[in-house]
Amino acid sequence: MLRGAEIVLQCLRAEGVDLVFGYPGGAIMPLYDALEGSGIKHVLTRHEQGAVFAAEGLARVSGKVGVAFATSGPGATNLVTGIADAKMDSVPLVCITGQVRSALIGTDAFQETDVFGMTLALTKWSRLVKSIEEIPAVIAEGFHWARSGRPGPVMIDIPTDMLKAKMEFSGPVKFTPHAKPADVHGESTFAETLITLLEQAKKPVALVGAGVKLSGAVAELRRLLDYLQVPAFATVHGLGAIPPETPYYLGMVGMHGTRAANMALHENDLLLVFGARLDDRVTGDPTRFAPHARIVHFEIDPAQLDRVRPCELPIIGDLAETIPTCHNALRQVSNKQKSLESEARTKRNTATAKVRKNAVQAVATEELTKILGEEDDTVREVCFTDDPAEKKAAEEEGKRVFPSNVVISPLIANMERLGAKTEEKVILAQ
Repeated sequence: MLRGAEIVLQCLRAEGVDLVFGYPGGAIMPLYDALEGSGIKHVLTRHEQGAVFAAEGLARVSGKVGVAFATSGPGATNLVTGIADAKMDSVPLVCITGQVRSALIGTDAFQETDVFGMTLALTKWSRLVKSIEEIPAVIAEGFHWARSGRPGPVMIDIPTDMLKAKMEFSGPVKFTPHAKPADVHGESTFAETLITLLEQAKKPVALVGAGVKLSGAVAELRRLLDYLQVPAFATVHGLGAIPPETPYYLGMVGMHGTRAANMALHENDLLLVFGARLDDRVTGDPTRFAPHARIVHFEIDPAQLDRVRPCELPIIGDLAETIPTCHNALRQVSNKQKSLESEARTKRNTATAKVRKNAVQAVATEELTKILGEEDDTVREVCFTDDPAEKKAAEEEGKRVFPSNVVISPLIANMERLGAKTEEKVILAQ
């Protein structure tokens, strides 16, 4: 038999948590009592707001889910600013608060605050635990939502009697979300549309946001931008995704950005947005934002699309998947074009070599005329020496002998001797 507090800590360990931040109080005290021997290190802050920001900082640096503890009432309300910050900046965070006894909820008991209702608009997911049996499932689901998709904050409020209660515990559980419908844009559809937009664009640019780092797609993005070689810039939270020494990187964009980045943002005709929510610090006046641009938005959260104005192509999904898909499609098209160009070049060179070989082997003007006459639509240049008299004589002879589609030109070139006084060479016009 384990207490609810011990079950909470074992579930946290199963989620990879080994460090938490917090400040104790009456309703959360059973959880603190169970910390000893749990394998979880606790950092005592001087204020709950310090705990939530410390947890958020850990999440930003490590990529793991940050965890903060607080008690009911004023302890829980002191977490609100940090929770809002994590929501705005897509930081994975789980806040676990103690609550008054279940029987006292809704009675305005000492230090009772409806932290569940208070943070509903600020959290990605929240839950008030109503029985000890649901603790393992609630912890598993909370961590899933905190780290999946667009990361964000989760609030779990546990009444103190649930932390003290006991039950048989068979171990942490895994949360499996319901299957969701496929994104509107299948990969073949969006790849074809994106290729068309890139072919039509004369001034394409790329805007990089925090979503690239949060999805772990930094390496994939760098490979794509190295391939595209288009000017790129970053939001303040996207800094670091592109190395500063990269030739096409223009720096930070927006209110505190570089002039080069902001000018490129204003003048472009195709804006590729990678994991950025286009807030007012980047866009400025929405009516003047990238006025000539068609927007392609790579984004995991559909709620972030069309915030400034409708985008031409929304690409919804994890950037770690959509960026490589885009890159592969572009390379396939490029390889196909190179193959066709190589094939055409080979055919052209073969034809040119054949004509030149036949021309050099010709021993008389009449035989050369037969060679040229075999391809009525081919325009060739017959070059002569720069002696004025020989030029004039050769041109007159050419007008009499050669077909009308042959252009006689007095260009100087290395020529093979075909006659006693006149040197000639056939060049296939490109």
